[in-house]
Amino acid sequence: MLAQYLPVLALIAPLVFGDVKFTSPAAGTSLKASGGTVKISAGWQDSGDSPSLDDLATYSVYLFAGGNTDGTNAQIGSPLATGKSFSAGSTISVSVPTTAGGDIDNAYFLQIVSVPKSGGGTVINYSSRFSLSGMTGSFTPNIKTAAQGVTGTAGPARHNAVIAAGVNQAAVAPQGSYAVNYADQDGPTKYAPMVSQPGTKITAKTASARYPTSSVSFYKTYAPIPKQVTTQTMSQTFTVSSVENSATPAAQPKDDMQKFLNRWKD
Repeated sequence: MLAQYLPVLALIAPLVFGDVKFTSPAAGTSLKASGGTVKISAGWQDSGDSPSLDDLATYSVYLFAGGNTDGTNAQIGSPLATGKSFSAGSTISVSVPTTAGGDIDNAYFLQIVSVPKSGGGTVINYSSRFSLSGMTGSFTPNIKTAAQGVTGTAGPARHNAVIAAGVNQAAVAPQGSYAVNYADQDGPTKYAPMVSQPGTKITAKTASARYPTSSVSFYKTYAPIPKQVTTQTMSQTFTVSSVENSATPAAQPKDDMQKFLNRWKD
């Protein structure tokens, strides 16, 4: 009986475990601003679960504020680090301008998005909550309300969407921020689902619209400056194989073109 469930368990197993555990900033700590900026030093270690840090390739770190559920928090300012290699170390230190956000106790936490060395997907972990004392900026009303309503110092739950090598990408649904409709996302970073791959054969006989039509409106005045900074796309899991071209190469020309090419042999 168990044998028939083994393929399903093999698919789910890579999505169950954690990997990164923040060691700093400490839960409930208050980092004080000085000279118009506040310094955030972050550190992490292996959580002891699989996949280990040795199985992860790169990471990006973001400062967040607000509640613990999607839609109640938002990225604050620019990314603290993007596309960094885990092999380069397990600490970063970045200064954030005090105008980036408001001053609310335990409103802030860090997000780290890790990409595995093999397979695909990402795993998103969060730090404990901390305060940034001396901030002079502000939050949007919903983020402010959510931050003021937080109890305790625990950050959001992790989103583990690491996909084992060889797993069909179509069998794994987007998770966490990647599952939120792109148009509904807000903040400097947006998240896009995994790029689908074309089939090996063209079966359609006639062209048809993939999506229904929608209305469009044009700006009559200058549009505001976009606040989106980057888009994180869910890592692909498909593999590509290639073979050497065995065709015999064409012979070199013997006309004036060859004389011209001979000038560049040295």
